[in-house]
Amino acid sequence: MEQRVQRILACRGKPWVHQYKIRWDGYSEKWDTWESRSHLHPEEIADFEKVNDLYDHDWLHRCDICDLPCKSDRGVRIHKSAKHRNETTQNFKGRLADDAVKAKKWEAQQAVRAKVICQGVPVENVYKFIYLGGVLAADARQDYDIDRRIAMAMSRCGRLRNIFDSQEIGPWFKIRCTQPRSVPS
Repeated sequence: MEQRVQRILACRGKPWVHQYKIRWDGYSEKWDTWESRSHLHPEEIADFEKVNDLYDHDWLHRCDICDLPCKSDRGVRIHKSAKHRNETTQNFKGRLADDAVKAKKWEAQQAVRAKVICQGVPVENVYKFIYLGGVLAADARQDYDIDRRIAMAMSRCGRLRNIFDSQEIGPWFKIRCTQPRSVPS
């Protein structure tokens, strides 16, 4: 059950961290509490500050949602991202989790697809496979092949790290080690 504010009695603290003494509807003064501005409706706060001549019109930067004064536009953006972001809607598009879910769906679809028969033997449907050194995928994405080739290159560089980090080996030899060897025909 949500309690209703009967009225705001007082405030304390700096403008951007004000706390307000609240009289709750249906309760006596013994139940008055100090609440931060995030627990109150912005219009109630603005009304209280204007009536009691506490509203500071000199603040150039204010949150357009709760009217909180901030020292800069950056402060407003930080405040909004921390206090007013919508927790219920998340966007997973383009994230690793989204890609993993899509890949799982493609993998699951392969089981129900029609089988290809090669020389009387049914060929298993798979989501991705390696053919002639490249990764082919059922959804025609090339990311898998690119990621595989980058991983192979990083692995190869990792094996050459002791050569590249060596102070005893000259730069001409390091360059020569990275060039592909020519094979006589």
